Amino acid sequence: EHASRATFGEAKLLIGLVTFLIGVVVRPFAHFTMRQYHDAAEQGLGHRFHRFARRSQLVLALATGGLLAAGLLLFRPPATQAAWLIPLAVAGMLVMQAMVGIERSILITRNRQAATSFLMVCQYWGLPLLTALALYRTSDTPTVFVAAQAAIWAMLAGIAYWIAGSVTREAEEKVRSPEWREGRIREWIIEARRFVVPMLGIGFFHWIVSIGDRYILVGFVEMSEIGKYAAVYGLISAPFLALGTLMARLIQPFFYKAAATRNDHRRRLMKLGMIGFATSIAVAAAVLVGLLGDVAARLLLAEEYREGVRPLMVWLAVGFGFLTVSGSFETEAFASKKTVVMTAGYGMAAAVNIAANLVLIPRNGILGAAQATCLTFAVYLLILAWFDFRNKRPKP
Repeated sequence: EHASRATFGEAKLLIGLVTFLIGVVVRPFAHFTMRQYHDAAEQGLGHRFHRFARRSQLVLALATGGLLAAGLLLFRPPATQAAWLIPLAVAGMLVMQAMVGIERSILITRNRQAATSFLMVCQYWGLPLLTALALYRTSDTPTVFVAAQAAIWAMLAGIAYWIAGSVTREAEEKVRSPEWREGRIREWIIEARRFVVPMLGIGFFHWIVSIGDRYILVGFVEMSEIGKYAAVYGLISAPFLALGTLMARLIQPFFYKAAATRNDHRRRLMKLGMIGFATSIAVAAAVLVGLLGDVAARLLLAEEYREGVRPLMVWLAVGFGFLTVSGSFETEAFASKKTVVMTAGYGMAAAVNIAANLVLIPRNGILGAAQATCLTFAVYLLILAWFDFRNKRPKP
């Protein structure tokens, strides 16, 4: 109600740059933290590893945020005095998101689901509501939009830091070996490099698959259309991503524990359960969007965003249904530390996405982008399922 389609579109393009760097640089290390923490805890080093992960993530985020701010100043010089705030706000948003991610990873690994759910609720509900309040109280500009989001992420980071710190202090381990620090940190750095480097490609390809279509749309449609597409994309993706994330966060600690203790039978049963549950949720959600899409648009979208959105909603819902099921195979890849499988899967899906967007967007505009997204996520699911079947097939 308080952001025009043009403002929303431009702000989402700026935030998309943050998402790109979070996916490429920051999130892979958060996944490494979730996986490696169990191994460290088995050795009595869980609290020490948390401190190592927190400091490493902060260094990565500050370096990446600085490069992002410098790049924006170089390629998008501020036209007004207020616009100087954009590079700083975007860089700050990146750093704060990184810190929320690392603290949430620790909460997940320690099975603190209530605290994790609280942070997710703050992110998925508090962030948009407080951003809307900021726009309502000030002005409808991309600067206000981005600055408000950066400030809210800073509050979330403070809350996450306090909660995760309280949890880990309760279980602080005492390490008696005087040689542990030098050797352990070197080992963790080697493990991080081995785990994270293949995932750098995942972040890049995932960004192409998830957000790249908006930058292709810039060449074919007006900014207001991009704003409408981003709003519908966010509306449809949010419940699927929230359900998929909740399912993964509930099961991942047990899944990683089974991997750390070499309990393959339990891991296989959990994966089959995840696939079945995710498929049920995806089908039910896609059917509900098809039946009640118009009602959802009237309730959740401002009037200027509603025109002709039902086909967009259906295509995106089916596509995110495919992506939800893919999460089961992603968890298996993380647990087995075979992240190169996901890199290959996202690489192939990204190639399909770019080709489909270049064909469908000139013909169908934002509807073509939604169709390309659906096709891309279907291809990604098929690729991961094929790799999983191939890896589990008995060797002759």
